[in-house]
Amino acid sequence: MKKVSNDTEVVVIFERRDVNGEATKFYPVKVITGTSDKKRKVFIGSDGKEYQYLVCTKDKYSFGLRTSVGKLNSVFHEKKLSVLCKKYMQGLSQFVFYCQSKSSNLSDVALVMEDNDDNIMVVEDKDFNSFLKHHLLEEEKEQQFEVHINSKDLISEVKKRVIGQDNAIEDIVSILWQNSKSNRKQNILIVGPTGVGKTEILRVIAKKLDLPLIVANATELTQNGYKGKSVEDILVDLYYSCDRNLNKAQKAIVVVDELDKLASHSENTSGIATTAVQDELLKLFEDGKYTLNISMDMMSEEFIQMDTKDITFIGIGAFSDMKSIQEVHKVRSVGFGHQVTVQQKKEDKITTEDLIHYGLKPELVGRLPNIIELSPLTKEHLISIMKNPHDDIIQNKIRILSELGVKVEIKDSVYDKIADLALEKKTGARGLISVVDSLFIKAMSEISQNEDAYESLVIDEETINDPRKYILIKKK
Repeated sequence: MKKVSNDTEVVVIFERRDVNGEATKFYPVKVITGTSDKKRKVFIGSDGKEYQYLVCTKDKYSFGLRTSVGKLNSVFHEKKLSVLCKKYMQGLSQFVFYCQSKSSNLSDVALVMEDNDDNIMVVEDKDFNSFLKHHLLEEEKEQQFEVHINSKDLISEVKKRVIGQDNAIEDIVSILWQNSKSNRKQNILIVGPTGVGKTEILRVIAKKLDLPLIVANATELTQNGYKGKSVEDILVDLYYSCDRNLNKAQKAIVVVDELDKLASHSENTSGIATTAVQDELLKLFEDGKYTLNISMDMMSEEFIQMDTKDITFIGIGAFSDMKSIQEVHKVRSVGFGHQVTVQQKKEDKITTEDLIHYGLKPELVGRLPNIIELSPLTKEHLISIMKNPHDDIIQNKIRILSELGVKVEIKDSVYDKIADLALEKKTGARGLISVVDSLFIKAMSEISQNEDAYESLVIDEETINDPRKYILIKKK
């Protein structure tokens, strides 16, 4: 066997496989040995082929990094070239993701070119040993992460931003506070109509506490081993959303939205498929340690172990026809002669038995012991949301115009009418967005064409009927 010289150069060639040219989708294709022709700016491989090196190109060879066999030997203490190349490729596949996510912190490996059209990043030829040392230091740096909750202040902050759900906000914060103090974690199920603030409450809490929050849609999940997103992928996404800080990821809030769509009675889902996904979620919601493959490419493996005992899992769902399920269940339980009044149904709280009759597995329901119901928004709530200085539905437009020196006047009757129109849509606060956007669209269009010309804008009831009927006063 011919001995490979320590001076022999080694290059990893990366291919951008994503058809859309996404910058985060680089994969190592091959490791080749050879020599560089710096004058011609090409790398001549031992196979006789020439590769453009450190040059942004339109072809698939978009990324490369060069070292020598001697340098690799000093790092890995391995004489077999095949083993050296394999380790080199694995190291660089990790580097690619690191480079994409935290390039500003790279001190030992410099970026020398960035193509703004294709987001192709090119790496300068550096001492591989320095790179490896830097990379390992970053990997080993475990930042401690503790959760400190001042319930009173947190509840006050969330109530400023989410209207009409005071009791639910207090209950959710209470459970999270208990979780931060106790070894026995409590998971949560949040039930409520669309657009009432189920997810928004959690987003505000996470932002105020600097807690990692990841939201997965239950309808996009598949049984492990099938094509699609598995529940373990949720944990991998969580890990990377925390910049690979495992301690921080293990204190996160993980939300599974549209959990009601997995109920076996749903007309839009397959009973077998939904039951299988419920089984996968059951494993996820349990306290346990997961061994996760966090490699960003298919040619190497990198594993971590994540402990979920301090992760709060929260299921969310509208459970829109739950009241009818409750009514049928109640009639069957007491006999068909029993009459359920409207008042009785209104006061009925959702129980674990109701969720099981709805189509969730008893074991899954048991992992979500805290059932918190959010109320439908009233007309008064919708008006308060629009006037809330912390909400962006109308306030964002007022801020934009204020920066241009335009004072906005909205008649009280306008808020009243907008709320009526939003209620007709039956989508909670989301119904406000389309109504408000339509209300302002013509006025904003005129102002945008002459930003410095106007001093005030008046919106009244006529504007609701016809967005072209607004009052725009020019500056004197």
